[in-house]
Amino acid sequence: MSYLDDNLPDFSTLSLPEDGLLFSDSSSVASPVASGGGIGLGTAIKAGSSIMAGVGAYMQGQEMAGAYEYNASLELMKGQFEVEEISGAEASKLSTQKAEYAKAGVEQSGSVLDVALNTATNMEYDKQVAMFNAKSAAAMDDYEAKMAKSKGDMGLGMGILGAAVSLL
Repeated sequence: MSYLDDNLPDFSTLSLPEDGLLFSDSSSVASPVASGGGIGLGTAIKAGSSIMAGVGAYMQGQEMAGAYEYNASLELMKGQFEVEEISGAEASKLSTQKAEYAKAGVEQSGSVLDVALNTATNMEYDKQVAMFNAKSAAAMDDYEAKMAKSKGDMGLGMGILGAAVSLL
């Protein structure tokens, strides 16, 4: 005899009432009747399906949250890259302006200095906008991640609740 033969219920005690298959032998380990009630096979399958649907919703929520969190980190990296690009362009533009002024024999004061300061100010503004946009996009992805996790948690809860209701 195998392990399974020793641990399977005695199928000769099965009865088939109108609401489904019940174990009528209360000594059977697998018998829900031992607790004083009974659930039909269909009810048990419905409860199991409800739990599985809840677990599936939970897992999907976790996966979606991970994707949104990854997207948030990409948005921040994109913003940092844009700031570095703007910084490089700023340094190049200011150096070119300075060289052109020196070549023309213009002193770095007055309106020439104002132009250089204006260029630097505009570039700094562009950097701040790029970083703000990246942080805003990352914050939205973080929000979506939290919502996906919450939706998954709710799905799991609903699955468990649905299973409990079908067993009542």
